Amino acid sequence: MNVSVKTTGVCRQIMKIEVPAENIAKERAELLSYYTKGVSVPGFRKGHAPKALVEKKFAKQMQDDLKERMIPKFYHEAVDQEKVKVVAVLDVSEPDMVEGQPLTFEVTVDVAPEVKLPKYEGISIKAEKTDVDEKQVDDTVASILRQHATFVDITGRSAQEKDMVQVSYDSTIGGQP
Repeated sequence: MNVSVKTTGVCRQIMKIEVPAENIAKERAELLSYYTKGVSVPGFRKGHAPKALVEKKFAKQMQDDLKERMIPKFYHEAVDQEKVKVVAVLDVSEPDMVEGQPLTFEVTVDVAPEVKLPKYEGISIKAEKTDVDEKQVDDTVASILRQHATFVDITGRSAQEKDMVQVSYDSTIGGQP
C-alpha cells in the first residue's frame, strides 16, 4: 500500500492512499464467497449458486460493499503506517474501481497541531504562602460534612435546632379550605 501525505494547512492534511490490485482481488474473493453462501438465486439451492452467476447478478451491490469494506480498512492502516494524529475526517473521495487496477482514494483530515514548548525547566517561581487558622479549617470541614450529610428519620423526641422537619398541613378560613 502506497500512502502520500500532503500538508495543506496548519492542521489539515490530504492522505492519498493507493491499494494494490492484489489486495483488492483478495477482498473481492472474500466478499464473493460471503455472497455465494448467503444469497438465493432462482434455480439453485441457497449457497450453491455458481460464483460467476452470483458475481454477475450482484455486481453493483458487491462493488458498493467492497468500497465500504476497503476504504475504512486501508484508511486506518494508512493512519497507523504514517503515524498521523487524526482529529477529524473531513472528506473521503469516491474512488473508481477498475478490475486489475489499484484503488486510489484521498482522505482530507484535520490533525492535532504540533506544539513546541519553550524551555520551561529551571524557571524560578515564587510560591505564595497562605495562612490558615483553625476557624477556617473547622468551617471548611463543617461545610464538607453538611454537603455529604444524609438524613435519618428520628422518632420519639421533638424537633431540635438544626433538625430538618417535614410538615404537612391544611389551612381553612371560616371552615372552608
